[in-house]
Amino acid sequence: MSQATETAAFAIEVAQYLDGWEFDSASYAEREKRVQLITPELDGAGIHFGIVWNKKDRMQISGEFPPKMIVENRPSITVSRDRDAQSVAKDIERRFIGQYVERYLKVVEQQYIAALRQQQAADFADELAAILGTEVRQEQDRYKVGCSQATFEVCAGRDAPYIRLAHIYSVTPAIAKGIAKVFKDGG
Repeated sequence: MSQATETAAFAIEVAQYLDGWEFDSASYAEREKRVQLITPELDGAGIHFGIVWNKKDRMQISGEFPPKMIVENRPSITVSRDRDAQSVAKDIERRFIGQYVERYLKVVEQQYIAALRQQQAADFADELAAILGTEVRQEQDRYKVGCSQATFEVCAGRDAPYIRLAHIYSVTPAIAKGIAKVFKDGG
């Protein structure tokens, strides 16, 4: 029996003792024998089972997050591979699930807030483009709106979009006075 097959069989056993968690057979089939448990209550969440590379007698239990989420210090624990599934499940409940779910919910909330902020920036860039009669160009996490006189860069900010006047090519005296007045008034 391969190590992945053995780990999968153990994870299936452990799932029997963890309320609301089940073996992710699709992930196992599609992602090169990835062994994890999932719950329908948390979309994208998963409890990953892996072997500790330098301690073959230990199994690492770690938290999975939805794709494209950058998460540092992912919750994880290690357990002995010699223990039975029921005692490992109790250990997972006691030492891991609470900490993981709390972290998972916090990361999902942060992702949601970041997406809202990014949408605010996109909407503002669209407004600028409509005023200038031009198009918005998205470049990574920012939006560029340019016309023959200037280029604005718009990106997500904490409370409102952050707008940078990237380039001023040429402006009429009236526009220059208007910009200077805005800067003088602090706004």
